Amino acid sequence: MRYMHAGMVALAMLSVSTVGCYRHRTYEAAVVAAPARGEKVLVTVDNNAVSDFDVFVEADGARSRLGTVQAGTESEYRVMPNPATGTVQLVATALAGHGVAHTGPLPVSTGSAINFTIEPNVRKSYATVQYNVR
Repeated sequence: MRYMHAGMVALAMLSVSTVGCYRHRTYEAAVVAAPARGEKVLVTVDNNAVSDFDVFVEADGARSRLGTVQAGTESEYRVMPNPATGTVQLVATALAGHGVAHTGPLPVSTGSAINFTIEPNVRKSYATVQYNVR
């Protein structure tokens, strides 16, 4: 029992020192400026899958449909970022079958462009953000 108590104390001290080191980290994403009010972000969706996909922009739990991207094609849209967070979140759902691709919240700034690539295995779909595209 005595050794178990000593081990718990050592574990607690280690977790406190780890948390202390973590809070001093800085991330570049924190310096991204939100887009100017009313400025839209360019979104390019590249569908490499064999099914057509409906593409939506999602904000605060609500989805707005952007359009349909046919299999093997690319489409462009302009979307408004979420004004509260300065992010864009995209969702693509397969018209045939049962695949859903999500980007998660993407931080954007003035002049940003998003490239959302839908892969045949939708779990491997990905998105990238390019800054200062103008």
